[in-house]
Order: sequence, then structure tokens, then C-alpha cells
Amino acid sequence: MVIIALLSCPLDSKDELVKKFSKLPSSPAYIHIKGNYCYIEKGVGIQNIIIWDVDRERMADAIEFLNGRWVKAYSSVPGLSFSIFPALELEEAVRMVGL
Repeated sequence: MVIIALLSCPLDSKDELVKKFSKLPSSPAYIHIKGNYCYIEKGVGIQNIIIWDVDRERMADAIEFLNGRWVKAYSSVPGLSFSIFPALELEEAVRMVGL
């Protein structure tokens, strides 16, 4: 399974964001980063998408770790918002809804 994080931050806060990001602790061994993608959206600022691969049995632990890590790291960055959520592979999602 994967966990996806979406982060949005005004350009005015980029220096604080980079400073906080550089101090993040490493993730536990059961959390594997698949991608970290960033782009600038005019009028909005920095948009970041991060994808982690996690074993199903460690999903709750991973969400708790990542959410706690991000709240601690980024709560003081002005204008920053983020969400972290698990996502199913399409095949699994289709099975769950009975299609």
C-alpha cells in the first residue's frame, strides 16, 4: 500500500519550509519513499506530493509516524497546509467496492 502526502506552502514561506525539511528525522525502515514531486502553482505557491510504500501490516504505524513528524516539523511554517492519507492500488480499490 502507499501513503500519499499533499503539501501546499506560499512562496514567502519557502525558506522556513526548506529549513524545517532539512531537519526531518529519517523514516523507519518499514517506510520506503517512492517519490517526492514538487511544482510551483501561480498564486498558490509551492505544491509538493510525496509517496511512500508501506507494508499493509505497518500502515497504521506509518501514518502515525508520518503525521506526527510533519505536525512537529511544519506547524510553525506560515501558510503551510498538508494532508496525509493511505491510498489503495486500483485493483484493490475495485475489489473493495465489489466491481
